[in-house]
Amino acid sequence: MSGGTGAAKWGSIKHCGLPWEIGLAETHQTLVLNGLRNRVTLQTDGQVRTGRDVVIAAMLGAEEIAMTTAPLITLGCIMMRKCHLNTCPVGVATQDPELRAKFTGQPEHLINFLFMVAEEAREIMASLGIKKFNDLIGRTDLLRPKGYLKDNPKTADLDFADLLKPAWTMESMMGNSADNPMFCCEPQDHELAHALDQSLVSRCSNALTEARGENQVRLKSVPINNVDRSVGGILSFEVSKKFGAEGLPEGSLHIGFLGSSGQSFGNFLAPGITFELEGDANDYIGKGLSGGTIIVYKPKQADYDSKEAIIAGNAALYGATSGKAFFGGIAAERFAVRNSGATAVCEGVGDHGCEYMTRGTVVVLGQMGQNFAAGMSGGVAFVLDLQEKLCNVGGVHLEKMEEEEDKTLLKSLVSEHAKLTGSKVAEELLKKWPDALKRFTKVFPKEYKKALLAMKEKEKASAAPKEPLRPKSGTMDVEEAGGRPTRVQNPDKKKGFHEYERKAMPYRDHKDRHMDWEEVYASQSSKSQQWHNWMQTQTARCMDCGTPTCHSPNQGGGGCPLGNRIPTWNQLVHEGEWKRALERLLDTNNFPEFTGTTCPAPCEEACVLGINEKPVAIKTTELAIIEYGFSKGWIKPQPPRSRTGRRVCIIGSGPAGLAAAQQLNRVGHLVEVIERADRAGGLLMYGIPSMKLDKIEKVMRRIKQSLQSERRSHSGHGRHHVARHALDRRTAPGEHRAGGRFVGGATQRKNLDTAMGAPKSDVPSWDVQDKRVIVIGGGDTAVDCVGTAIRGLGAKSVLQFSRRDEAPAGRSTGR
Repeated sequence: MSGGTGAAKWGSIKHCGLPWEIGLAETHQTLVLNGLRNRVTLQTDGQVRTGRDVVIAAMLGAEEIAMTTAPLITLGCIMMRKCHLNTCPVGVATQDPELRAKFTGQPEHLINFLFMVAEEAREIMASLGIKKFNDLIGRTDLLRPKGYLKDNPKTADLDFADLLKPAWTMESMMGNSADNPMFCCEPQDHELAHALDQSLVSRCSNALTEARGENQVRLKSVPINNVDRSVGGILSFEVSKKFGAEGLPEGSLHIGFLGSSGQSFGNFLAPGITFELEGDANDYIGKGLSGGTIIVYKPKQADYDSKEAIIAGNAALYGATSGKAFFGGIAAERFAVRNSGATAVCEGVGDHGCEYMTRGTVVVLGQMGQNFAAGMSGGVAFVLDLQEKLCNVGGVHLEKMEEEEDKTLLKSLVSEHAKLTGSKVAEELLKKWPDALKRFTKVFPKEYKKALLAMKEKEKASAAPKEPLRPKSGTMDVEEAGGRPTRVQNPDKKKGFHEYERKAMPYRDHKDRHMDWEEVYASQSSKSQQWHNWMQTQTARCMDCGTPTCHSPNQGGGGCPLGNRIPTWNQLVHEGEWKRALERLLDTNNFPEFTGTTCPAPCEEACVLGINEKPVAIKTTELAIIEYGFSKGWIKPQPPRSRTGRRVCIIGSGPAGLAAAQQLNRVGHLVEVIERADRAGGLLMYGIPSMKLDKIEKVMRRIKQSLQSERRSHSGHGRHHVARHALDRRTAPGEHRAGGRFVGGATQRKNLDTAMGAPKSDVPSWDVQDKRVIVIGGGDTAVDCVGTAIRGLGAKSVLQFSRRDEAPAGRSTGR
């Protein structure tokens, strides 16, 4: 419940499982009651961040405390939870050299953090009178529930008595619990001196001499049973210690076993070692295989068919990096899980075969379980008579055997398997190889194939004579000379944040907008392919954070106050699903055309990409989605199917009033909106200047749509009314009169009268031609006054007073 794997969903991390405090306390008490606490070390983890957390964990019974999230954050981790994609934007979990260059963590950061945790723990221990950390373990008598828990009805009935009961006070069948140790003080004897590996090391000593590969050792019929675990680990250690990762030449050590092996048979088997097992193997055979060879086949006297019997347990070849393995029978579930370079042949697999495989080659000569190739990102698998319904095809291609290289490789592996295991299945296939080859299917991960093709293209490009790079006209848009593209065809989402530059909605040139009332944003045609490429490229920069901070308000500031599901509609725009993106946007936002134009974009402030890059152009995308929806005719009045009969009157037709009216109308209420000003729109009409929000194209368009709902009332759909008459003709918002001079709302109304083609305006004209004008303030109304004095009234000069930082010396070149 506290913490969790980075691959889990955020809801699972926060709300699944039980608190570690409960499990730790129960485990400690049980071990003490059974007299085993002195032989077991307890470790706990899960959002342990402070010295107080460490002390509480010790009091509940832990002598070891693991910390992962907090130390990672001190080194620069931003909890993207995309470690498995090799796209960590801060260079923590990636092998990409360009991304690793972004890593800013230092060892001193982690050291200082741990010192501070230890210092806090020491202070708490000193306040409790505890001198040693071991004396703190299991001291639940020093813990008390918070007093305010009884004041809350949700927590008033919680009983912590059993959880905080000291273990030494409990009655035990083993004797007095008070005499039992409260921490591990007796080291365990794993009896490694009697392990099978020790005898193997002594019998293979001739091959472990200084002269590498001069002597070969071959042992036959070494008895083995299931209590012999991790056979081969110590022997491989001796080989690696003597000869390093290179190991021994192939065939230097060949050891034959007879019986049923225990878990992890042949684990980390070093190069030059061959294990041949006549019998069967338990789970984790070949775990971490590191260059050795494993051969397993059924007992010679057995009369059953090898292709119908399981000969290897679960998770065979877990995390293998190199080497070969041949199984003359069926391997159980999760065969070759996380295989990272080994070559394996078997005659059938259980469920989840080749799960999370990243490299290597697997050949399956028989039946397969479900969910094959789930999470497979590298390597290839050749499967006989593959059933597509049992394969997880989300990340892999299923291809026919067409490449000569694949055919040659497959035949050599099947031949080697028949020779080493005596497999009847392999022999039958080789007898009719041309026909058998047609039955095989190549399982090829999509991303792996894409990477191989890219490597080939790169090799061809490097071999070809180099020419000066010239960007193709119309295919990409580069922010500056030598910069990254801002618009490409078919942008890559996985590394878009790294490969593409931000380009938000551009401003019109200040010379063009100097003498008009139009918006400062340059109009964009959504009909061109270049526009679509631009939007798909910009949405490809969204990293789809595992813990997105953009779509909800954050305690530290930033985040969308409307709760817009930004990563969702970013992904849909990238995929070209504009209508679905519009639906997701309208789920949380009534009027995206207003917020997409005037919102200060706290979502971009909270964008994780903004830590070391320019943030995603979220505001631009939001505006593009809604405007594209209007251009396609997707934005229509939505009268309810039935009416509740209730009447609601809303005072004010600003954004809040219009949104409330829309929601109430949709649920079936009869709504009437009353506005005191001479026009509907409230803040949208009079509080925001036209340069920020177009009154005709955006505000009136939305209000007219509301009036269309009113006309539909006569057909039985109800009424959604925006009154045109003023409720109160007092001074309009922003208007103030003093000494015959004007400020604010009056000029706004006159400008709107002119822009909307009113035949005669009732707003008096003010003659400021060739006069000096002073504007007090720097808000939207003041900016509108500045524009009015310059554009419409011909003022000689305008002096504006505003409490702001000093303006920059030059005009900003971009957003």
